[in-house]
Amino acid sequence: MKRMVGLLALIFWLWPAGLAARADTHALTSSSRFYMDQERKTEGELWIAPGRSWTKSGNRILISREDLGVMWSIDPGRGSYMEFPLKETEPAAAKAQADMRKLWLDYYLPEYDWTIRDTGETKDISGFPCRRFEARGEADFADIKAIYWISESPNVPGGRALRDYVLGQIKEDRQRAGQAKILSGRANAFIVLREETIENSIAPTMIQKTALIKLEEAPAPAGIYDLPAGLKKIEDRG
Repeated sequence: MKRMVGLLALIFWLWPAGLAARADTHALTSSSRFYMDQERKTEGELWIAPGRSWTKSGNRILISREDLGVMWSIDPGRGSYMEFPLKETEPAAAKAQADMRKLWLDYYLPEYDWTIRDTGETKDISGFPCRRFEARGEADFADIKAIYWISESPNVPGGRALRDYVLGQIKEDRQRAGQAKILSGRANAFIVLREETIENSIAPTMIQKTALIKLEEAPAPAGIYDLPAGLKKIEDRG
C-alpha cells in the first residue's frame, strides 16, 4: 500500500512537468497590407514545436517538417498542395549559370544600411508590456522605415520559441535585417506589433502591419503537423 501511494505521489509531481514538455507554442495574429490604394487584411495562426511548424495566413497553410526535410504549401479550397525541400539541393555551379531567357525576370535586390533606435517609449499591447524601436534601412533607390514594439518580459510562455522561429524565417530576408538585428541581441524579445513602410525601387510604396493578438503554450491539435489526406499534389514548375 505504501508503495502504491509513493507511485501515485511521483506521478502527481511529474504530470505537470510532462505537460509543459509536450506543450507547443500557439500564436494568433492580425495583419494588413496597403498597396496600390488597396488594403488587404488577413488573420493568421501559428503552431510551433521543435523542428516543426504549422502556419495559416488567409486561405493558405504552410507546414514545415525538419525531420522529413520538406515544407508543404496547402490550398484547402482547391484540395491541393505543393512540396518543397527545406534545403537547397541544386549545385552552386548550376545556380550560377544564368538562363538568358529569364534575365528579364530578375529584379533589384538592394543591400540596406540599417540604423536602429531605441526610443525608450513604452506601452502595453495585447496584454504585453512593450518598448518601441525604430529601424531604417537605406539603399540606392529603396528605403524602409519600420516601427517594432518589442516585449522582453522573461518567462512568457511561448515567447522564446516565437523569437527563435521568427529569426529563422527572416535570416535570409534583406528587408527584415533591421528586425533581425533587434531580436538577435535580446534573448527574451519577441515582436508584438510591427509597422513597415517599404519604398521599392521599381514598385509602389507598400505599408504592412502585423499585430500579435495571442501567445500561449498549449497542446497542439492531433496531427496538425502532418499532411492532410486526400490532397492532390501539384508540381512546382518554377
